[in-house]
Amino acid sequence: MQYKGPFMVSKFSVLLFLALLSGASYAQQLSDYEKANKAFNEGLVDESYIHLKNSLNDNPDHLPSKILMGMYWVYPVTITKQNWN
Repeated sequence: MQYKGPFMVSKFSVLLFLALLSGASYAQQLSDYEKANKAFNEGLVDESYIHLKNSLNDNPDHLPSKILMGMYWVYPVTITKQNWN
């Protein structure tokens, strides 16, 4: 067995570290999306927009966040139509 120095790091431990790191990022993104969805459903559209921006900054390809962002932009039109009736 060869001595590899003070930092004997296996490939497995590096992969495990990267998986945990990406998992934490995904959890944060999911949290931002869930907060946005909850705020939107409660009628707090401005707060929802802030959470959506955070979610999409972390991962621009997150489809549920994109869909909810589209709903955010359509929301004022929906409210206006409801007030006309």
